[in-house]
Amino acid sequence: MDAGYDTNLNASALLADSGYTYYRRVASVYWIDTTSKIRPFVHNLDDDYFLWNEYVSEGSFSVPPAPTVTTRQLASSMPLGLSLRGDFWVSGLHGASISQVQFWDGTLGGASIPTFSFKLLSPLGEQIAAQIPLITDNSQNVYLAETFAGSASTATIYTRGYHDRRAI
Repeated sequence: MDAGYDTNLNASALLADSGYTYYRRVASVYWIDTTSKIRPFVHNLDDDYFLWNEYVSEGSFSVPPAPTVTTRQLASSMPLGLSLRGDFWVSGLHGASISQVQFWDGTLGGASIPTFSFKLLSPLGEQIAAQIPLITDNSQNVYLAETFAGSASTATIYTRGYHDRRAI
């Protein structure tokens, strides 16, 4: 065997089956959807950008007001075990107040709200959306907090694609 696939980042199953000692990760093929087929994607070789044919929903969820920090794992759209830069469509909504949901990279951690984070300000009762890049940690986490309304807002995240330059 000259090449193979493994669901483990360290290729442990492939190495055990092939008898080889060394491996080199070339790229990721991700995600097996509910039909047990690989989710359709386009792979841009110039910058190793994996672009989903359809946006992948990470769902809508409640974001409590600061100082509470919400952790969101993006396991539906990003390979686990790798810190990657993803392109996300995010939105925020609060039905009774002006709201501001802040988003920041998983690599910064979730203990406190960083000075530099993406701020999505939504007018009263209106849902505002924007495309932002975020870097996940190895568990595919990003962080959010509501910093204006004083009560919980609703956030929604969709993943457009991710960059994985390990293959270059």
